[in-house]
Amino acid sequence: NSVEKNIYEQLEREHVIEAEMIESSLNRMVGEVQALGTAPAVINALGAPDRASQVLDPMLKRSPLIADDHNDFYLFDANLNRVYAIDPKGAWLSDSAELAKKAIFQLKTQAAIYKSGSSFILQIAQPVEARGVLVLSQSINDLMGRFFQGRQDIAAWVLEDQSGQVLSNLGDSKNVDQTIAKELFGRADQKNNQDGFGKNFGGEESWRTIKGPLRLIQPLGD
Repeated sequence: NSVEKNIYEQLEREHVIEAEMIESSLNRMVGEVQALGTAPAVINALGAPDRASQVLDPMLKRSPLIADDHNDFYLFDANLNRVYAIDPKGAWLSDSAELAKKAIFQLKTQAAIYKSGSSFILQIAQPVEARGVLVLSQSINDLMGRFFQGRQDIAAWVLEDQSGQVLSNLGDSKNVDQTIAKELFGRADQKNNQDGFGKNFGGEESWRTIKGPLRLIQPLGD
């Protein structure tokens, strides 16, 4: 029981640290998208669409959003005509156009999470003055995977929205180490144990009860 308690408390501490890492990454993403909205190269590309690739390629190849995070990137003029795109994942959805329209109409950064197939994507739309809009698309699973590579053994992270819908679950039932965690925290002989520590840590994978909110800036706050 003492060993289990120590493990659980360690998981709680790591949860706090890693949640702060995710918060920082998402908030940084918003800041970098907003900075791109004022970049001279983006404004010039909207003014000369036929030269968009020539103008944007050098800048975006150095951008951590593209080079490191491998996000999809789209640039549209004010009439939502596509000027430029980097979309190896083909993340543009029918709802994406509405998000882009909202950003242009309000001249304000917008964000939303959409279902794409069996997974979810985060999209951030940033107006470029009143000339156009850029949209960044990030897979939720890819986002979470950047933080927890090598940490999927206990499948400790499940990302849910406020309604409880699962947006990302990095667990892999074929992973041997996950079986070890299941045995450790969900042993059958503890299911009916109501004495002391056992009532808190017995039963089905009770370590999943470690929860916490992400503190996100606007427009990610919702």
